[in-house]
Amino acid sequence: MLGNLGAVAEVLGNSPEAIAAFEASLEVAREIGDYQGIVFALNNLGHTHELLGNYEQALVYQEEALALTQQQGDRPYALG
Repeated sequence: MLGNLGAVAEVLGNSPEAIAAFEASLEVAREIGDYQGIVFALNNLGHTHELLGNYEQALVYQEEALALTQQQGDRPYALG
């Protein structure tokens, strides 16, 4: 749900709210060990920062997501 709230906020142009929702989603996913949720949250954060022109921060999130997919041997997620 937090990821969906972030996506809606992003579409509505409320990037700070989107980032807060994606960060909360990432925190929960990490707490419960939800690999897929972690990757989705990292990608969402990266995308939002890219839209804001925060390319260095976007790259940090995207590289973390990619590293996680590679550690898991999850090639389909690595392609996304």
